[in-house]
Amino acid sequence: MGFLTAKARPPQDECLIWKAHAEVWSSLERALGAEGVKLEKLRPAPGFEIDGLVTRPNSSILIEIKASNSASDVYEGLGQLLLYRSMLKLPKACRLVL
Repeated sequence: MGFLTAKARPPQDECLIWKAHAEVWSSLERALGAEGVKLEKLRPAPGFEIDGLVTRPNSSILIEIKASNSASDVYEGLGQLLLYRSMLKLPKACRLVL
């Protein structure tokens, strides 16, 4: 083991950052709402935030939104879906959507 020295990074100018996650969530909520479907955003425990849960009489859909499609984001999202399904005690038949 040991340490590496990371080079200093110069400050950068102020810039606009596209809030992809928030935009996707808002668009999904509007689209589902237009169909009479409620998208719930849950916080089951401190430090955890579930992007979406759609509950229907015969089924549920658990949704995790990622702003990029990198391999690490896909793995993270899948892990979150499995963890959240367990935290909420949702049945295995609950559909998981990344």
